Amino acid sequence: MHPIIHTRLGPIPSYTLCTAAGFALAVAWVLFRHRGRGFGIETTLALMLVAAVSGLVGARAWFVLTHLGFFQPWVGAVARAGFSPAAAAIGAIVPPALLLLYARPWLRSLRGAAVPVLASAAIVGALMAGRLVPAHSLAPDHDPFDPSGGGQAAFGGLALATPAVLIAASRKGIPPGIALDCIAPGVLAALAVGRVGCLLNGCCTGIAWGGPAAIDGRFPSAIAEFVVLSVLTVYAALRPVRAPFGRSAAVSAVGYAVIRFVSEFARAETEPAFFGMTVNQAAAVLLAGAASGILLFRAHPQPEPA
Repeated sequence: MHPIIHTRLGPIPSYTLCTAAGFALAVAWVLFRHRGRGFGIETTLALMLVAAVSGLVGARAWFVLTHLGFFQPWVGAVARAGFSPAAAAIGAIVPPALLLLYARPWLRSLRGAAVPVLASAAIVGALMAGRLVPAHSLAPDHDPFDPSGGGQAAFGGLALATPAVLIAASRKGIPPGIALDCIAPGVLAALAVGRVGCLLNGCCTGIAWGGPAAIDGRFPSAIAEFVVLSVLTVYAALRPVRAPFGRSAAVSAVGYAVIRFVSEFARAETEPAFFGMTVNQAAAVLLAGAASGILLFRAHPQPEPA
C-alpha cells in the first residue's frame, strides 16, 4: 500500500491524486468526444468545476453520515474546543464572497433582502470556522472536513453532483439527457480510477480470501471493481449518443448499480442496514430503479444544442 506518494511538489495522498486524475480524465473525454455538442472548453471546465465541488462535498457527506461512530471523537472535540477569532474572520468573508461571485442574479432578485442574506452568511461562516478550526487540533484523525486520505462515497458524490451538473448544463443550453449521455463515460472512468486510489490508500478492503490474487489474505475488491468498471466504461464510451437522449446514461447507471450491489458482498466492514442490505446496496437498488424507469418510460427525443 502507498497512501502517500512523494513527488517534486512534496508528499501527496495517493487517494487525492487518483481523485484529481479521475476528474482530469472525465474532462479530457468530454472535450475530446463531445465538443460539437456544446461542450466547449469554457463550458466543460465550468461544468466540471461544479461537478468537482458538489461531488466531493456529497461524497464526503455520505461517508460521514454512514460512519457517525467513527467521528464521535471529533464531535467531542468541537464541544471542548475554544473559539478562534482569526478563523472566524476568514469564515465571515468566504460565504458572502461566494454568493457575490456565483449567485448575483439570485441576490438581485431578493432586492432589499440581499443584505440580510449576506450578513447571515457571514455570521454563520464566522461561527462555524471559529469553532471548527480549533477542534481539528484536538481530533485530527477524525475530522469530517479532511477527506485527503480517503473517506469518500461514490453514491454521495453522484447524488449531489448529478442535479448540480444538470442545472449548470441547462443554463449553458445543453439539454439534460444529452449532458448525461456525454458525461457518463467520463464519470465511470473517474470511478474506476478512484478504485486505484482505494488500493493505494488501503481502504475499501475485501473479505478474508485465500484464493488467487489475494492481497494480505483478503479479496482484491478494489482491483476487481477497477477491472469491471473499466469494462463498463469502454462499453459506455462505444455507445452512440443519439435520441432519445438519456438512455445511454441510464444503461450505464444500471450497470454501475449492479456492480456496486455485488461488490458489497466482497467488501469487509459492511453491515446490513435496510432489509438485510447495506446502505450502499440500498442506494444501488434505488439507482437501478430510477435508471430502469428512464429506460422504460422515456421516449421523447430532445433537440440537440445549437
